[in-house]
Amino acid sequence: MINCSTYFFEESRRGYSQYPQDYAESIFKSYRDHFESDAQVVVHRQQNLMYYTYMKKLPGDAAESLFGLSVVFNGLETISIKSLFKLFEKTFHQIVSEGEILTINSDGAIATKNIVFSSYAGTFNRLSDSLKAEIDKGEGFFKEMSAVVYSATEDDFAIVPFDEKESVFRMKLSSYNKLFITKNSNTTSAELYGLAVRIENLSGQNHFLKERISELEGNVRSYGRWKALAIGCFSIVIVFVISLVYCIACGFISVAL
Repeated sequence: MINCSTYFFEESRRGYSQYPQDYAESIFKSYRDHFESDAQVVVHRQQNLMYYTYMKKLPGDAAESLFGLSVVFNGLETISIKSLFKLFEKTFHQIVSEGEILTINSDGAIATKNIVFSSYAGTFNRLSDSLKAEIDKGEGFFKEMSAVVYSATEDDFAIVPFDEKESVFRMKLSSYNKLFITKNSNTTSAELYGLAVRIENLSGQNHFLKERISELEGNVRSYGRWKALAIGCFSIVIVFVISLVYCIACGFISVAL
């Protein structure tokens, strides 16, 4: 079994949340300064630990909102960063589909749910177990961690697009301890995208129906006013006719035949 730890975190207008909460918060927050793409994986070598951190922007919230998950390996590194990137995307899509931690809003965009992370420990532990089980299946894609590049400072890093080859990632990591792998296309699965489109369409239909209901309510109110007016006029006519008949009967008004 591969020795690793998992983290989940979120940053939005409401602040920063993480599970489990520990020293790693400052590390994950530092990645935010260089997050310009739709999604990214940060490969970060620090002493005998290797951090692989997936970060995804949440278009359903403010521009600064993001969700992240990280796997930290002790003394190991992967030889297939792209495979790990895809596993992160799969886990993220699972989180959105389940709807406990993240959601798809009425506009069809992924958004936060304003939850307290500590209250969802059971959900995060289940997701962590699932992620670790998938990593164990790919045990052959891991090797002993390469040595830290002492000539590179903590502020030194490289940015490489996801479309580059694994050999380019390895070459960069031979000179830097921190690598940002960016991705701007195909960051949402077809299934999740289809769900988002359906929700957006239903939201549009709901908006149309609300407008139609409002229009009909206006018509009903107008009809009610006209009905009240008609009843009032009819009542006046009835009273007038009764009064006229009474006057004729009493001889107050003569009728020429």
